[in-house]
Amino acid sequence: MRISFAAALILALYPLAAWAQEKPAKAQSPAPSAWTKERIESPPKRDIKFERRTEKITRRLFRADPKLLELNTIASWSLLLPQPYPQPYYTVAPQTLKELPFRRWLEFYQGHLLSEVGRARGESSRPLQDSFQALIDAMPPDRRPNKEVVDLFTGPQIATRLSEGESDNSQNVAGKRRMRLELLAASPEEAEQATAALLEMLDWGASRRIQLEIVQQRDAATARVTEAQQKVEEYTHQIAPQAADVAELGSLSSEAAQAGLSTLHVQLLVERTGARARIEACERLAARDDLPQARRETLENERLKTEIDLASVEARLKAIQATWGMASAKGRLSSAKSTLRMFDFYLEQHAPPELDGGAVLIQPVQWQ
Repeated sequence: MRISFAAALILALYPLAAWAQEKPAKAQSPAPSAWTKERIESPPKRDIKFERRTEKITRRLFRADPKLLELNTIASWSLLLPQPYPQPYYTVAPQTLKELPFRRWLEFYQGHLLSEVGRARGESSRPLQDSFQALIDAMPPDRRPNKEVVDLFTGPQIATRLSEGESDNSQNVAGKRRMRLELLAASPEEAEQATAALLEMLDWGASRRIQLEIVQQRDAATARVTEAQQKVEEYTHQIAPQAADVAELGSLSSEAAQAGLSTLHVQLLVERTGARARIEACERLAARDDLPQARRETLENERLKTEIDLASVEARLKAIQATWGMASAKGRLSSAKSTLRMFDFYLEQHAPPELDGGAVLIQPVQWQ
């Protein structure tokens, strides 16, 4: 059974009726992220509470090395990290963020800061000191630690002096997990200085730089959301007159609407081509000198009638194009908003790690 254009257009427009019936709001930019460029670049100073205790902590001498005996102090603390997630940011990030300091930082988020994850992946592994050198190089010059700290973290001794303690993943805080770290030092002062420097390296050598890159991409995504919202608003105004005709229909599927719309579009393109050909033929025949006046009048009437029909075809094509445009704009808007949410998620995932309780415990070491 062949359906009329009006019925088919109603079928096609129905899924968009709900959009068009609402009064279009002026397109507005999405809400800004809590992580702005200013917040990332100008954070408050990290408040670290160093708690010195006199009771000794026992550690087993893991190799016969007299230099280990000189390390009579241990700093221990826990960081609160996001739970691991299946698609790290570096898999979708620009090439500049796939370099060593950022991947190492992401491995740190996955709970593998001190392990050679590259070896497990079949890649060439890098010494831990190379990772810290890359983090230091990535820091703003005014944030880099002093020479003594740099020498500590970029020398081979860091693999011995920095270790992961027993992490308590069963007691997560606000959806995060704890990672415990321990650092051996020659004195309480060195332990405090090295611990504070390590947090600075993680903050400024990786986390905040990754966040700044994400903010740039988020700004571009925000512009795409705004542009898509404006397009939706434009098409909503175009579709609004047809929306009143479909307000009472409630059982049509979008698949049926799209199928009907596609068929109509082809039919109307054929009708438009035929109408233009008829008008051209009428004008060509009417220009003949030997044509009787009565015949000339008939051709003129036919031309006028065909122009009216062509105007109707053009209007229907415009309605279909507006319908398709609305659907496309809605799709782009949904995609842009999804991308925006993804960047907000990554901004939180790569926020500077929290120091659990804001405290670092400093204790003397008793070697066995």
